[in-house]
Amino acid sequence: MQQLDWIVIFLFFLVMVFIGFWSFREVDDSGDFFVAGGKLPWWLSGISHHISGYSGAVFVAYAGLAYTHGFAIYVWWALTIAIGIFVGAILIAPRWTRLRSNFNIESPTEYLKTRYNLPTQQLMAWSGVLLKLFDVGAKWAAIAVLLKGFTGTPLIYGILLAGGISLIYITVGGLWADVWTDLAQFVVQIVAGIIMFVIVLNMLGGVDSIFTMWDQLPEGNGQLFNDPYTPGFA
Repeated sequence: MQQLDWIVIFLFFLVMVFIGFWSFREVDDSGDFFVAGGKLPWWLSGISHHISGYSGAVFVAYAGLAYTHGFAIYVWWALTIAIGIFVGAILIAPRWTRLRSNFNIESPTEYLKTRYNLPTQQLMAWSGVLLKLFDVGAKWAAIAVLLKGFTGTPLIYGILLAGGISLIYITVGGLWADVWTDLAQFVVQIVAGIIMFVIVLNMLGGVDSIFTMWDQLPEGNGQLFNDPYTPGFA
């Protein structure tokens, strides 16, 4: 790690915290905190949804699977998510908009209470909490793995750092902080992705390698399915 690398990492975390406090000016009540007052523009919601699917786990675990098993990861991971999003956009999103307008509902769990009863809401809410303990914990751990690889930071400190930074900006700025930090991360991802694509393409021998590199992959890595990631798994 060079000094410049440390500066970049520090500035990234600093920007995340700054955005959280900057977003605080938009928060006047619980509606602003939890659903941004229903004022999120569609493009910002879309970017936030996209980035929310990209955590440290994607760049650690899924990248590792792509390396060892090839194209199959896009079939059972990316393609299935795309299908789910498409179906949800057609069947669920329009109904959710009407529910918010007619009943002033701010969250899916609030809808469960309105539609059914409090025990149903509590059951789903606490089940979600248990799920998120593993989900968010795995994502923080994945970030810690990246930090350990780049900086040598012990995993426990990496987890505490990642969790602490995200807790600060979310607690201060609510959903507004969440979506604006997602936008910042989206910009970083796009710029870094383009740079990495160009570098890798040059290392492979230019644009023509896009069509010729498939023959150089390990056996099975260019197939739609690669054991154990079979159609049944997808």
